[in-house]
Amino acid sequence: MAVIALLLGSVLGFFFALIGWVFLDLSLMSAAGVYLLASLGIGLLPVIACGMKSLFAHPDPHLADARH
Repeated sequence: MAVIALLLGSVLGFFFALIGWVFLDLSLMSAAGVYLLASLGIGLLPVIACGMKSLFAHPDPHLADARH
């Protein structure tokens, strides 16, 4: 899942940067910044989602009773 998210972020970041450079008249360095921010932002979404899921996970009360 992480590899797919990194690849998807990289591809989308490339297209965002290309659109910004060609159509929105961004400089090459600004387009590279858009690429980096988009690719890292989209690539880190699964990591953040997994962390939030484990942070707010409630323990199952049925499992706690099974140990006694």
